[in-house]
Amino acid sequence: MMADHQTNQKSLLYGYVDFYDGEPPKVVITNRHDASDIVAALEAAGNSNTWGEYRKNCPQIFLDRDNEHQLEYEDELPTDEAPFSFPFSSIDDYEWPKFTDGLSGEGIPERIISKYGNPLNTVLDGPFIYFNPEQIEEITQEIECLGYTIERDDRTVRNAAGFGELRLG
Repeated sequence: MMADHQTNQKSLLYGYVDFYDGEPPKVVITNRHDASDIVAALEAAGNSNTWGEYRKNCPQIFLDRDNEHQLEYEDELPTDEAPFSFPFSSIDDYEWPKFTDGLSGEGIPERIISKYGNPLNTVLDGPFIYFNPEQIEEITQEIECLGYTIERDDRTVRNAAGFGELRLG
């Protein structure tokens, strides 16, 4: 079990993200598992008609947080047959599902962040770390030399970073 966790932590994705209109895209690097969970949660919320469908398709990490938060306001959770619509009450008080950890540098080798990372300061969300597209070949080679795998997946990374087509609400 421990080997699987470490393998997941060393499996990265990168993608090109348009943070601002009129500026060239930046590269975001993130943990594959983290990004995939975020996208699965967004897809579950956008494609579910009932709470049962949502629960079946949403990653457990987000269901646990949703259930805990919802029980703060309600006596019980909705039944599986209850209609589901987004947004729902449990997301009113916190960012949902979340931005990928890669935006803050979590899960990326510190050596890569210090050598290639650039902070993008935001008003509400704090600094994001991005990388210059011109350096991506050099970055991916160095990441692989550190024992990580890295693959390009623009759609997953854009959505996990909050800049894709799966924006909800």
